[in-house]
Amino acid sequence: MSSEIRVRVRVAEAGDERAIVDILVEGLGAKLLPAFGKAARRAVAAMVRYEVSHPDPSYRVASEDDQVLGVVHLDSGVARKPSLLTAIRREVGWVTTARATAVLAALSPPLPRQDEAVVEELAVRPDARRRGIASALLHRCEHDASQLGKSALILQVTTDNDAAIELYRGFGYQVRSHRRWRLRRRLFHSPGA
Repeated sequence: MSSEIRVRVRVAEAGDERAIVDILVEGLGAKLLPAFGKAARRAVAAMVRYEVSHPDPSYRVASEDDQVLGVVHLDSGVARKPSLLTAIRREVGWVTTARATAVLAALSPPLPRQDEAVVEELAVRPDARRRGIASALLHRCEHDASQLGKSALILQVTTDNDAAIELYRGFGYQVRSHRRWRLRRRLFHSPGA
């Protein structure tokens, strides 16, 4: 039996929502928990529901045998932040939404140029890691960004996320800027933030 996985990467659909939420909360908990606290799962569910229902969904999933193994959020610059914040506010309240917005702003990369797309979240189920899922998702982001007329992808990663750094370097990405803020390290309990 081969350990090679044959994945299909596609735009996320409504039936993928629960798997996407599970993968994001598991893989990005260090980012999401300081922002949303106990409401993280509900807030992520609201974000995913909103994005998947949008006419141009920004989530892509990698699946095998109808099982979602990984997810990536590609921000191509389509304006939807006010409506997205409304969806989150309806789910977790305005105080949690305001706190999360402030906390996550500390992680935000500089605003992309018109010709850039941003990979905001990339996560793979723990049992599917180190098997090419993240590479397949990143390939899809590159393809989709190119189709949208974007000439570059912006990625953001903490300096202590060795697996992600190795992946991005393997694709030829280079450090464009290096920012380390004490506030970010405290908020996210990460020396690499």
